[in-house]
Amino acid sequence: MSANNFILTLDTIAPTGSITKPDQSKSVSGSISLTLTTGGANYMKVWAEDSSSAAPSSAPSNINWVPANTSYQINFGTDGDYKLYAVFMDDVGNVSNVVTTTNAAVVIRSDRVAPTINNTQGHLYAYD
Repeated sequence: MSANNFILTLDTIAPTGSITKPDQSKSVSGSISLTLTTGGANYMKVWAEDSSSAAPSSAPSNINWVPANTSYQINFGTDGDYKLYAVFMDDVGNVSNVVTTTNAAVVIRSDRVAPTINNTQGHLYAYD
């Protein structure tokens, strides 16, 4: 009877990922498209939270994992400032820490209110 020897290698290294910073000098209306880059991740969760919230330590459970390296769109329900976050997971279930752009919150202003138009002495002015 011969002995069988096996070498078992465990993958315990979490994948990495990043969010490409959207232009923070502009307000968005309704939704934005994001570019996310991953290193070894096959799935991701991306979400936005009110900018006054504390940084989360994990992703909300009600957000589903989606395939990594695909287009992703965030929809904003109300006007305000939001922070964008993401986590990444590989095929064996290793999950990254919560990331933002260079570990600093990405703040996006959602502005869905139409500008006010004022007609004064025959001149039109728009205020946002």
